[in-house]
Amino acid sequence: MYSSSRTTQANLEKILFRNQKSKVSFEAGIKQKHNQNYLEKSVLSDRKLSIGTVGLNTTTSLFSGILGVNLGYERGLKIFGAERDNGKLDINPKAQFNKYTLDVSYYKPITNKFVYRANIYSSYSNDVLYGSERQTIGGTGSVGGFKNDTIQGDKAVEIDNEISYNIPIKKFAIISPYLSYGYGTAKYSKDNSKYARGYVTGITTGLRLNTKYLDFDFGYAKPMAHSDYLKPKKQDIYFSGNMKISF
Repeated sequence: MYSSSRTTQANLEKILFRNQKSKVSFEAGIKQKHNQNYLEKSVLSDRKLSIGTVGLNTTTSLFSGILGVNLGYERGLKIFGAERDNGKLDINPKAQFNKYTLDVSYYKPITNKFVYRANIYSSYSNDVLYGSERQTIGGTGSVGGFKNDTIQGDKAVEIDNEISYNIPIKKFAIISPYLSYGYGTAKYSKDNSKYARGYVTGITTGLRLNTKYLDFDFGYAKPMAHSDYLKPKKQDIYFSGNMKISF
């Protein structure tokens, strides 16, 4: 069994306000998601979702740091051959759904080398969503220690805090040891089973190397607490690398 997915989208952005300290913008867009599942050469499922999006984004300086707030709304539409919800039960995933999102980020240099970062990612829907539209917590880049154990929800919040120390190596690179703590909770709509809600907390410590053309990140993560039904490893090792090319 294998699957394929394709997303096509278009977005427009309008700057509403800008000065030396702040910027406010509005964006609107539409996207289509096409997901197919196959067993050998037979199509098991073929689903199209059309989604309209609007958002209000702002960045501003706050307490010698930079605050970013993104407020969004998504609505499942009936256009472009999208699946219809006719005859579906309340517990069935909806193609015509309503979802709200709120993301908050804060970046603050504590000293010339110490840096604090905080991120909050949240989503809320009273509808039962397809897995592609649910917020997922865990995996690479999320709460440490849950690389292979994730939770999903129609209502979810993830909070990440990180402190790092930047060490310049002449003009060649910057080495940054860091320590982060993450928490996440998620809940399914219209589901009261044991597995309808979950939570995770974990820590990650690691080292980043940033150069002009290459970035590397090596981390060690450990789960701290989690829902009983999750069975994460006692520890996880992360490694990622990126190459930067300018034209």
